[in-house]
Amino acid sequence: MIRGLLVLVAAGALFATSWFVLPVWGVWVSGTHHLDPDRVTALAHASAGEPWLWVTRARATRLLDDPWVQSVSVERRFPGRVRIMVVERTPVAVFAPSGQPSRVVAQDGASLPGAPKPRLSVSGWGGACPGGTSDAACLQRALDVARLFKRLGVSSVAYSPTGFTCITSTLEVWSDSVTSLRRHGGGVTMVASLSPVGSGVQRPNPQSGKFRVRVNVYPWGVSVQE
Repeated sequence: MIRGLLVLVAAGALFATSWFVLPVWGVWVSGTHHLDPDRVTALAHASAGEPWLWVTRARATRLLDDPWVQSVSVERRFPGRVRIMVVERTPVAVFAPSGQPSRVVAQDGASLPGAPKPRLSVSGWGGACPGGTSDAACLQRALDVARLFKRLGVSSVAYSPTGFTCITSTLEVWSDSVTSLRRHGGGVTMVASLSPVGSGVQRPNPQSGKFRVRVNVYPWGVSVQE
């Protein structure tokens, strides 16, 4: 009986050891457009031959050190298969803060080295903006403004201590805050549908030879300048 128990214990230990050292033999990487899948595999410690049980999301968090990686998840499939799902950041704007070199940024403000330059430009001066006390905070608010007017074809957003100025092909929109823009964005859209027919100050658009209508957005509503 003792010999039988010893055999069972030895078999269990052998099974546990085999399970523990079971190697990775198949890796699938999804969601990458900028990053090299082989680099993702290496940073996640999921290369072929690595112990399968050692491949975890905790070890893959090294991927988050790369500015292109917004999030990552790891899924193990018995026996020896691993799937790594990456969500990459997308370049949305060229950011040119006052007195500093320009850089390409994602929607959350992260800088993306080597990214192609998007059409949207964001600039700032004065070191502050309404509701923000740093370039990082002001950049995020400016990107929120651009997202609000994305459907209108926004080409640039500039911030200053007095407010935000958003440029589209037909409008020049100024507002004292992102909150006002969210509250009265429908009014701006209505003006966009009427311009350049409606009344308002028309500013030259050197790129198209047409005119832009100036719109001011305040906490109490939208004002088209006469």
